[in-house]
Amino acid sequence: MEKRMCLGCGDELAMAFNPSENARGASPGGGAGKSTSKWRCSTCGQVFTAEQLRAGKRAGANVVEHT
Repeated sequence: MEKRMCLGCGDELAMAFNPSENARGASPGGGAGKSTSKWRCSTCGQVFTAEQLRAGKRAGANVVEHT
């Protein structure tokens, strides 16, 4: 499995869950059954969603391709 790196400090991220969000059920944005997993950095404390990490990875790949 690929390690996920913090977009802020570059340290390794760990998966974090919020049980209270899972128990809530459907949200106004149509989040019923949607994963509430997030990734947390133990060094700087920032929390990221998978979407944020994918966007950050794509942005980093674009920079490498253009240089």
